[in-house]
Amino acid sequence: MADNYATAVLYKADIEHELYNRANGVDAEDYILVDSLCAELSRCLGVDYRSFQDLRYKTIKNDACIPIISKYIPRFANIGFALELITQQFWRKGNKECSNFLERWTLELKANGRLSKAENALDNAFVKIQDKSKQDFLIGLICEKDAFPFTMEMLGRWKSEAALPVIIERLEVDTIKTSAITALGKYKDISLLPYIEPFINSTKAGERKAAARAVKQIKNLRIQYKYR
Repeated sequence: MADNYATAVLYKADIEHELYNRANGVDAEDYILVDSLCAELSRCLGVDYRSFQDLRYKTIKNDACIPIISKYIPRFANIGFALELITQQFWRKGNKECSNFLERWTLELKANGRLSKAENALDNAFVKIQDKSKQDFLIGLICEKDAFPFTMEMLGRWKSEAALPVIIERLEVDTIKTSAITALGKYKDISLLPYIEPFINSTKAGERKAAARAVKQIKNLRIQYKYR
């Protein structure tokens, strides 16, 4: 009940903020797109969405919304609108249409020099969708960018052999070193201990904790094998 009340309060405040922005011409062209999107969703799917906040707070259960929303996402001048839509509407496990669109849009953002603004939202979306058919594309992302930490950890959970050399290389990058350690632990491979154990004595608490967890995961597995 408390969570529902808090959400209702936030929704009301965000509606008021949206009305203020609309009245003062803030992101005017983007709100025109929002109105067009809401109208198309209503016409095609029968959903009663009348504001951007409806799109932000209420997930449309019908997967048929994805191709409709996908048409609008690249058109927003303020990329924040697009990222909110992805976070609320595209977190659909195993949905190929979501992952196909996000792959195309990621490449488009990269070509336009705008990918850095979307990395966090895309990182979370790829992890929520969990489309293993995109493994090569995802490896390319973590190879080229010092970002996408959750995607790297997901590749570790998948025990991706192709991703392993890239993850080991990421141990040299301070900004994602902790995620690389975590990802290696998820392989549960004894041969990876020499890459992980040196971080037990790291001066950084996050790295020490990640290494300790990873080593524990792998050594527990070794003990299980020993007593089988």
